[in-house]
Amino acid sequence: MNELVNSLASTVLISNERNARPQEGITNKRLLLFSRWWQFYRQFIRRYRIPLELADEAIERLLYWIPHHGTKGPQWREALFGILSLHRLSMHCSEEPVLETSYGTSIQTLEDPEIPATFIRISLSVIHCLMPTLLEIIPLDSHRTRRQTALRKRLEQLKFGLRLYLLVSYWKQCWKTANQRQQLHSGDSVIGLLRGGGLFDLDQGAGLSMEEAQGLNRRQSYVGRRTGLTVVNSRPKGKSHLLHTILGELLHILRPLYWASSEANYSQQKQELTSNGSSKRILALFKSWFLTLVMDLSSLQLLVDHRYSGNKWAIEEWNRRKNRLMIYLLRAPIWSRLTIPVLKRCSTIWRKLPLLGQLIDVCLWDWVLYWKLPYVAEEG
Repeated sequence: MNELVNSLASTVLISNERNARPQEGITNKRLLLFSRWWQFYRQFIRRYRIPLELADEAIERLLYWIPHHGTKGPQWREALFGILSLHRLSMHCSEEPVLETSYGTSIQTLEDPEIPATFIRISLSVIHCLMPTLLEIIPLDSHRTRRQTALRKRLEQLKFGLRLYLLVSYWKQCWKTANQRQQLHSGDSVIGLLRGGGLFDLDQGAGLSMEEAQGLNRRQSYVGRRTGLTVVNSRPKGKSHLLHTILGELLHILRPLYWASSEANYSQQKQELTSNGSSKRILALFKSWFLTLVMDLSSLQLLVDHRYSGNKWAIEEWNRRKNRLMIYLLRAPIWSRLTIPVLKRCSTIWRKLPLLGQLIDVCLWDWVLYWKLPYVAEEG
């Protein structure tokens, strides 16, 4: 990020010397002003880092436990979560003199990425953080839901394109390394998982190096000399391992886009069709819900060998995706037809408990509604 800002500033100076057009001069002054503002922001963050981090954590806790009314929760809370996350990302980028350059996968490449992978991951994080704010600023009218789902679809298309570009570049680099070392047929080729939906996170770690991952693969496939027995390893190796991982990752990044498209089509048809087409719309939404569930389950099954690879980053990512299957209970149409009735019945029971009944009810609803927010539910 710092290198990008410095390059922008140098570009401004060079263009000022070469060009004297008024419009270009205004643009160059704006870029130079942004560069100076970024340097001032970095100095401010470094000087007051601890108080800012404490204030950030305190505001996040207060937002998380704000009491709600009904089953929708405060509409502006998600927007503030996104702004806080964007501020936290800028704080991390300003603190680090040189950001680590990696694809954000569980296994690193031998060489630095051939594309600006860190910049792409930061762009993904910025889009993800701005999404709730962009959805909330849509005016309140009868077409608001349709406009929100259409905007979400466009944002998911952009995120899908960035993730696909990131993954394809990573796969090409891994494939190139495996061909150079002639590891595709030896069963020693390894490939990692995209962690956290490709979002940039300094606390995530760089992942396992390729040499360490290959060492783990060889140790798991090793047969001792003393017995001479042949051990059949059920994990896919070589080209099959690469193909399973590629197909599983494609299903994983395609699922958010497919679901956003289904919600956008449902919202559009809801206003166009009459009441006679209501059952068809609900049936189509059930079909989309079931297909997305099948996509996630198929992706997990294709990537199940990463769960037993010994790579702690791959294991954590696989378990994270598996645990997020519970979010399907919070998606339409299951949310309104199954989850809410069950929660309301439980709520009537908890409210009857003395002293802590009301507090338990509020905390449970806040926790459930937090996971239902698109900013959290559609992380990747």
